[in-house]
Amino acid sequence: MEDTAHRGILAVWNDRESDIADFYEWWYVKQHLPERVGLPGWRFGRRYELLDADGSSPQFFTWYELDNVEASASEEYRARLNDPTPETVRVMQNWLNMSRTICERTYGSSPVSGAYCVAAQFEQAPDGSMIETTARALAHEDFTVGVQTWRSTETLGSGESAESDIRSTPDGHIGAALVVDCMRSGDVAKIVRSIEIGLEALGLKADSINSYRYLCEYRDPLL
Repeated sequence: MEDTAHRGILAVWNDRESDIADFYEWWYVKQHLPERVGLPGWRFGRRYELLDADGSSPQFFTWYELDNVEASASEEYRARLNDPTPETVRVMQNWLNMSRTICERTYGSSPVSGAYCVAAQFEQAPDGSMIETTARALAHEDFTVGVQTWRSTETLGSGESAESDIRSTPDGHIGAALVVDCMRSGDVAKIVRSIEIGLEALGLKADSINSYRYLCEYRDPLL
């Protein structure tokens, strides 16, 4: 099995104004995902939406897998960030509650993804491999199909750009994340509870734990 640990991850959470809902979906699928995944070292982008979109925020969760974190600091990526398309400008003018973090995957149990996922966010990354301890335990549960942990890389892929200048507020960031995939909606609550129990046993608590349904994925056609 291919070792996917230590790959780069761009983790994004956001909302958007309701007025551009249809345009937003067109832009993401037809332009933005192909544009980003077309960059050197960018393998795929995967999109999710909150499972219970009842006014909770942020509504959308997107993450990209990169060959390594260095791909997030390439000249090609910086050029894209500093020369946004007219369509991107329109979306970014209506983009809300942005959290954007370049991370390294520190643990990955399996390349399998599911129809649902649970993401636990930590504003500050716990010391050592404490989150990974919970992740490894979850990977043995019958109701999970993939478990991974991400840790922020503070220096790579950071900084302002023409694209970030369009957004109305500064981007937020995470310190770490635990992301668990499953196939059935009925397993989501089990995962949330297992994360809470596992972290509590280590004296930890996530800053947020949210559940999502899978929307789509765009993958480099050459992979």
